[in-house]
Amino acid sequence: MTTALIYDPIFLEHITPANHPEQPQRLQVAMDVLQALNWLERDGLVQLAPRAASEDE
Repeated sequence: MTTALIYDPIFLEHITPANHPEQPQRLQVAMDVLQALNWLERDGLVQLAPRAASEDE
């Protein structure tokens, strides 16, 4: 099975109100843990850059 991870450091610039769950620190910690566990190098994980959706999507 293949899993896609779509990530770009620009995602860390998404700022929301303090009580909102989408916080840059939360994403950074998640990426740090994936890196520390070497999950970003695992077979079956494909890292993709984000792209704009097409009209059909």
